[in-house]
Amino acid sequence: KRIIFSTVLDAGQRSTMLQSGGFDLVAQDNGTQIARIKKFRHFTTLEQKPGFRSTRYYLLNAATGVFRDPEARLAFTLSIDRTALDDATHHGSLEAAQSLMDTGTPGFAKNAGYPAMDLPRARELVTKIKTGDGTFPVNILTDADGDNRAEAIELQRQLVAAGMTVTVTQASPQQLLGQITDGHFDVLLTQHLYSGSATNCDADTAAWWTPGSPLNFGGNTDPQLASLLDTARTALTAADADADCQAVNEAIAKGLYAVPMWYLEDGIGAPAGVDLTLPKLPDGSRPLYDNGRLPVLGLSKK
Repeated sequence: KRIIFSTVLDAGQRSTMLQSGGFDLVAQDNGTQIARIKKFRHFTTLEQKPGFRSTRYYLLNAATGVFRDPEARLAFTLSIDRTALDDATHHGSLEAAQSLMDTGTPGFAKNAGYPAMDLPRARELVTKIKTGDGTFPVNILTDADGDNRAEAIELQRQLVAAGMTVTVTQASPQQLLGQITDGHFDVLLTQHLYSGSATNCDADTAAWWTPGSPLNFGGNTDPQLASLLDTARTALTAADADADCQAVNEAIAKGLYAVPMWYLEDGIGAPAGVDLTLPKLPDGSRPLYDNGRLPVLGLSKK
C-alpha cells in the first residue's frame, strides 16, 4: 500500500542494512556489493545484463587547470593501472572498459583509442608540463561513499607515482553538485549510462559532450566532436547510427576528455519475501530493468 524511499550514501552500509532487515530492497551500482548480497542467505538479486551497462569513468576538466593541456591528459591516462584499481576496489571482479558505450549499444568499440599504461612516458610528460612552482597539481573529486574513497586513494597513489601532486576531495551530494557545476575539480570520479538505447547513442551522449551544454561538465570545446554528435543525431539507419556513434566514442578517446574504467554491475537486492519478478506488458514483453531503475509495477512484499 505504500513505498518509503530512503537515501543512504554509503554502498556498504546499504548492504548491511538490507541484511539486518532495515530495508526490503536496495539498489547498488557496485560489483563488490552485488557479490556480497549474493552471499546473503535467502536473498535474491536482479542485475543489469551485459550490453547495456553503465560505465565508470574519470572525467577530466579540459576547461581549467592542468588538464587544459592535451599532453597533461595523456600523462594522466598513461599513469593508470586499471587492474590495480579494480583489485583494490572490487577484488578484480569487474569487466574493464576501453569504451564509453557497452557492447550492445551503437558506438561500442573494443578499444576506442585509449593508450595503455606507460609509467615512464607519463613521468616524462609530467616533468615537461610541471608548472612554475614545480608541481603538476591534480584534485580528485568524489562523493562520500567509502568504496569511492578507496578508489580515489588508489588513483591518487598511481598519479603520485607518475610525479603529480594529488589531493582527494570528498563532498556531500549538495557540495558535490556545486563543485561539479563550478568546475572545481581536475578529475571527477563518475559514472553514466551511455548504453541506454539499441538504436542511437544521441539521447545518452549529446547533452554531456556538446560544447556549450550546461551538462558538459568537463568543458570540452572540441568542434569536431560537436559536428560528430550532430551527425549521429540525424542518422537514418541503424548502420549509420552505429558508425556515427563510434566516431563520437573515438573522438572523446582522441581528446582524452574522459577515461573509461569498467562497466558497472547495477543490481537490486532483496530478501526472499520481496517479489522482483516484473509482470508482462500487454505486448508480451517485460518492463526493462535499466541502470538501477525498477518499475514499481508488480513489486510486492509478502
